[in-house]
Amino acid sequence: MNPPKQMNPTSNIYGYLMQAPTMLTTIEAAQQILGNKPISAIRIKVKNVTALGEESQKKLESVAKVIKQQTGLETDITLGSSPQPLLINIPKVRNHEALGWIEQPWINIGAAIGIFKETKLGYSGIIVCTILVAMIYVFSTSLVSFLSRKQEFAVLLAIGWKPRQIKKILMVESLLIGVIVSIVTLLVQLGFSFRTAGILSISQAILITSFVLLIYLIGPLGPSQLVNKIHPSHVMRSGEVSVSGKRVLRTKGLMSMVFNTIIGRLQRNLVSIIAIALPSALLILFIFVSFRLNGVLYSSWLGQYVAMEVGTPHYVAVAVSLIISILTTSEIIWQNTKERSNEIALLKALGWKNKYVRIMVLVEGAVVGLLGGILGGLISLVIMYVMYGTIPFAELWLPLITCLCPILVGIAGAWIPSRMAMKMEPIEGM
Repeated sequence: MNPPKQMNPTSNIYGYLMQAPTMLTTIEAAQQILGNKPISAIRIKVKNVTALGEESQKKLESVAKVIKQQTGLETDITLGSSPQPLLINIPKVRNHEALGWIEQPWINIGAAIGIFKETKLGYSGIIVCTILVAMIYVFSTSLVSFLSRKQEFAVLLAIGWKPRQIKKILMVESLLIGVIVSIVTLLVQLGFSFRTAGILSISQAILITSFVLLIYLIGPLGPSQLVNKIHPSHVMRSGEVSVSGKRVLRTKGLMSMVFNTIIGRLQRNLVSIIAIALPSALLILFIFVSFRLNGVLYSSWLGQYVAMEVGTPHYVAVAVSLIISILTTSEIIWQNTKERSNEIALLKALGWKNKYVRIMVLVEGAVVGLLGGILGGLISLVIMYVMYGTIPFAELWLPLITCLCPILVGIAGAWIPSRMAMKMEPIEGM
């Protein structure tokens, strides 16, 4: 590595170099200090190591181990190193005057390989989170479909159908939707591969299709088990989709009504809360990692570049998961609103205006989002503790600020149900 311009080979810095022989310099400058044996370290390049990755890192570690065993020399691996400008104070040494502060390019060994591993871990987390959120969405869709067709299934049971036949209907319907989704996904992947001059292999196509079908096979398993709880007498019930939720608090205002709706139907609302919590946890984690990278590699050229590259795809993928969460929340809140059609009609008959009905549904979505944000914040803190061995108390403001995003997700999910609730007429309560 060439020395900075301030380090002229004939300058009085040599007195300092004699006391710090590990500083990088040129051979010409070192010869004036050490004489005919200026080389105290040798830099070698390992063959076929051209890319940053774990395989290259393992190969370098094996070569370094062999060198140390055969020569006894200490070895440093610089794969993924980062040049980092560092200010060094050159004091007065013997008869040489102090040079003051100079900028010296030092090497931060292993910086980029650490970023590479965190990035790979982040992408794995995104994949797992997206699959789980997609499964939750399929589950919520199947649950809403089951609840809205409960009377239809009761009729089928009344005329002699077996519960397993109804379960088969739900599974086949979900599987058909999964086939359609997998075909669309493959077409999109092919479009991207042709655009980027890449070719989607057969194994990749099979893997994508298998994942999509697996999601649509697992999703309806839970709702299909509810078929066993349907009684043929449900066909005689009129004007309701499902039995109304439990009342936990005495209704005294808007918030108590929202609280009763969420707690009274806690099991299905937990679906929305978990669907919001998972991507929210990843969002908080990625924001923390971005701050952490900037902190560890502050003013590092490679560190700053990698931090920016890591951020964009991660946040886009989390945004996709949050969009799926919005759809899940919308499904659940719409079902809750539909089951309370008599209650909403009664409120309108008593004088409630449409805007108050809409605010009630939107507040329900906001509370669901807030609960999802709190759960996501707790999950992210657990992940941070597992990864770094400590809870970053200095960055605890991140979960608090990021909770605004889940609240917006909950409000967005309640937007369409709130508009539908406004259209309910007081006569529907009869």
